[in-house]
Amino acid sequence: MKACLIVLPVLLLARLSAAPWRPASDDAVLEILPAFSRHSADWKAARSRIQKNPADREAALDLARNYLENAQRSSDAIFVSFAEGALRPFRSEDKPDVLYLRAIIHQHKHAFNEALADLDRALALQPSLTSALIAKASILITLGRYSDAREIFRANFKLTREITGLTLFCNLSSLFGSIESSFKLLRAQGGAATNSFALGSLAEMAVRMGDTASATGFFLKALAIDPDDSWTKAAFCDLLLTNGRAREVLDRIEPNTPSDALLLRRVLALGQTAAKNGKSEALSAASRFRQSGHFRELAILQLRFFHEPQKALQCGLCNWELQKEPIDALVVLESAAASGHPQAAHEVLAWLSEHKLEDARMSSVRQRLSRSEFTRDGALAQK
Repeated sequence: MKACLIVLPVLLLARLSAAPWRPASDDAVLEILPAFSRHSADWKAARSRIQKNPADREAALDLARNYLENAQRSSDAIFVSFAEGALRPFRSEDKPDVLYLRAIIHQHKHAFNEALADLDRALALQPSLTSALIAKASILITLGRYSDAREIFRANFKLTREITGLTLFCNLSSLFGSIESSFKLLRAQGGAATNSFALGSLAEMAVRMGDTASATGFFLKALAIDPDDSWTKAAFCDLLLTNGRAREVLDRIEPNTPSDALLLRRVLALGQTAAKNGKSEALSAASRFRQSGHFRELAILQLRFFHEPQKALQCGLCNWELQKEPIDALVVLESAAASGHPQAAHEVLAWLSEHKLEDARMSSVRQRLSRSEFTRDGALAQK
């Protein structure tokens, strides 16, 4: 898209032109590393084995796997770097377990094509590798390739026998015009009541159905099981912000969060509460999002904090090229409407109609855009 061609050079220039920061003294704190709490015993054991025998392949893969699990929960990119370091001596191996871990590293970096290539190779070597099948389906859903994801479940229905696979299947089905039946199917499963992923998914479906009370209940249950799950916490904070509960968001997200998703919600909460440090934190966050290439977060920040819908639209369209989750569609639609460029949302609107995606958050803006036309002077006119 042309909008992408406009914004990408700016983002790349920002990365290339930044001068390296040099600390004033040897005592300067460069970064506060995360505390190794949840898997500290596993990490300590694996590192001890590697220190005794650097060629211990299983210890290295165990360590990489644990780092990636924590990266998934915390959205802290430093754990992805740790995982890369642990895997490095064996990275070139053409074996399913290594290929799978390489794919997850690519996924965290939004290098989805490379991730899919590694997963396809792993599945060619071991077609029944459940972890690779689940990871591939998850990436295809993120990319909006729902038919391809459905084919994985059709050919491997055994995946739905476990709560993780069933939850992913219900998430997928909910995006195909079957949100109520998917919600009921998942809620009826006994394992869902004690699984944070299932509870978080039920909460997000409830949000899309416009059921705030149910969504809140499921979010709280999920976070009671896993308080540090950044994905669930960010989604819950979105709900709180929508309902004017910004102070609760600030209570839930620490100022120095390593997660870009959580940082975005914190900054939006600062804006809603008119905090004095809101603008400075927003500027810092924008710089961080540019450096990390997180166009979704940058688009939402430009739209909802800085109120610059044209810039938000450019970033949102670039993000749409990378991933197609409901929130990605929403930010494009809202930015197109707010900037007076309804035609920029045409592709997204067509995609939503094709897939019959249901989301109460989009209802109003979809109706506005469908009734709009672009006038000569650039204003948004109603038909």
